[in-house]
Amino acid sequence: MMLRIGLLCIFLVSSFSPKAAEILDFSAMVRGYVPLKDGQRLLLEDLILFPELLRPEDWNDAQFTVSPYKTGLYPASQDRYGNSIVRLELVKYGWLQRHLIQSGAAILSGYRPYEPEAYDQLKAAEADARNSRRGVWGRKEGLILQAAAIEGVQVNHAFHIVEGKVISAKVTTKGTFLNFGTDWKRDFSVLISPKNRGKFRKSGWKETELVNKWIRVRGQLRSYNGPFMEIQFPEQLEILEENQKAAGKS
Repeated sequence: MMLRIGLLCIFLVSSFSPKAAEILDFSAMVRGYVPLKDGQRLLLEDLILFPELLRPEDWNDAQFTVSPYKTGLYPASQDRYGNSIVRLELVKYGWLQRHLIQSGAAILSGYRPYEPEAYDQLKAAEADARNSRRGVWGRKEGLILQAAAIEGVQVNHAFHIVEGKVISAKVTTKGTFLNFGTDWKRDFSVLISPKNRGKFRKSGWKETELVNKWIRVRGQLRSYNGPFMEIQFPEQLEILEENQKAAGKS
């Protein structure tokens, strides 16, 4: 598999750009994986996809190139299942991940560290889709939960985006807890484990400096002494400006 994928990447970044439908099966794209016609899979940089909003007919006749995912922050060229991590460029639309996000057919997961320039492009694409209420952002229920609105709620274990004001930050041997209320058994809280604290501090701020700031976090939300989320990467947390604290306005 490694050899076949490696040859594929070398072949596709050459001057020849095949049509997508000749090699890729966009209609089966889900959870960031694009199946190849021979049964192998390519992994795009982490996205949360909404398959019902994908329009593969827009891309099937498009020419494309694909190259290995390259970053000093995440050197692996494959995921733990052996699928190649790639950057896929459609000649017509450009970087596929950015196009999917900007069209509202996908949102950022924040689960993989990016080079700053690339991540800024994806954040800008998501903000554009959100502000224009494009694709999934136009749904009535909305994608962003307010921390105050889920106090005491038994939540389903699933990916969510939550924003709110950090009331307190407690550093313990189990990690740093960001609390969004005064009752830690009921209110929304976020955990940064000790092994991941260094990643956040390298971003130029300490967790305790988030007190009284409005932030937006994304990841797996579950119930554990109230709504709870553990985050592993700085890309999962955004510090919002005061005038951005209403959901969807930043």
